[in-house]
Amino acid sequence: MNNNFFNKARINMVTNQILPIGVKDPNLIDSFESTKKELFVPESEKDIVYSDSDIMITPSRYLMRSFKVWALISGTSPFRTI
Repeated sequence: MNNNFFNKARINMVTNQILPIGVKDPNLIDSFESTKKELFVPESEKDIVYSDSDIMITPSRYLMRSFKVWALISGTSPFRTI
């Protein structure tokens, strides 16, 4: 996998996972687009790091799904109806 693969995966994650849940803050969107999550996971997990999954870092630690990160940052729940 190369940088082009990860760049496309990052854009797809934002387009298909972040924007549909209502994220509108351009700074937050830029952060999701520019954060290279592949740098923080084991080699065996790099190919799925931008999928809609929790990624195992160690047997007891996980990298959260992006929408969960958004919920923590925004102080809301992506499941709450407004």
